Amino acid sequence: AVTVTSVNTLTLTDGTASFALGGTGATTLSAATTVDLDSTSTMSLNSSGGAINIGNDAVAQAINVGTGASARTITVGNATGATTLDINTGTGGMTVDTTDGGAISLDATGAASNFTLTSTADDDDLTIAVTGATDSSLVLSSAGTGNDAVQVTASAGGMDITSAKAMDITTSASNSNITIDPHGSGTLALGSADNTAVTVDALAVTVTSVNTLTLTDGTASFALGGTGATTLSAATTVDLDS
Repeated sequence: AVTVTSVNTLTLTDGTASFALGGTGATTLSAATTVDLDSTSTMSLNSSGGAINIGNDAVAQAINVGTGASARTITVGNATGATTLDINTGTGGMTVDTTDGGAISLDATGAASNFTLTSTADDDDLTIAVTGATDSSLVLSSAGTGNDAVQVTASAGGMDITSAKAMDITTSASNSNITIDPHGSGTLALGSADNTAVTVDALAVTVTSVNTLTLTDGTASFALGGTGATTLSAATTVDLDS
């Protein structure tokens, strides 16, 4: 065994790098060109009296954690008490990728949560998408029990919903209603001239208009005038059977 003791600073140097025991417990390694720490068993870095800093100098060099080409589990943080994980980035942003077969799961419990983009210019779009021509789905679901369990709101602009195949809008419980209501004097348009048919099917159908209500096939028109006056015009034939 070799013991080297100094009342004041004890410094070991190779002429470039210096390893100094400061005499008060403070220990520094300075001017080293490279530092390589390897262990055949567990390696721990802890502090009982202050923060643990890695890469806290203002030096523009990469920090690599777990980048060696070996399958391993990389764990950051714990679920004890008020433990917090704070991730900050600059204009370089953040990228999270997995290889084929690797899932990503973000879960929160018992606290309101959000994923928000604060737009500062045109085309600052937020895209949530499923890509790849497979029988896969983009699922937005809620187990909430309120009337607003799922909210989709465009507070200043419009909304475009397009489907390459059939679209199904259905309520599934409680004999719940579906209401489609344009704001103010806006027009509710169903179908267009190239649609094969518009089908309305129910136990009862009520069509109400404050002003004139007109039914037309493009030639003949049946009009309820809004005052009780009723007209059938431009019909080529009229056939009434009872």
